[in-house]
Amino acid sequence: MGKPKLEWIRNIEFTEDQQSLVAEVLSFVNDIGLPDHLDQSVFDEVFDKVCDDSPFEWSCQQLDSLSEGKDS
Repeated sequence: MGKPKLEWIRNIEFTEDQQSLVAEVLSFVNDIGLPDHLDQSVFDEVFDKVCDDSPFEWSCQQLDSLSEGKDS
């Protein structure tokens, strides 16, 4: 019996502002064109995951105060 095939998956949590920044950067790279040494199909998968998110993918947590989580 052979070894099972494994796929490593990394889960990263973003705030709404961080998500927006990543989407903007990906859109910029998409507009100017991807460098030849990067895999276009992998880029397209990442672009779709980041830019075509669903409200059901988001969670909300209660903060201890209204100022928590805000920049000073």
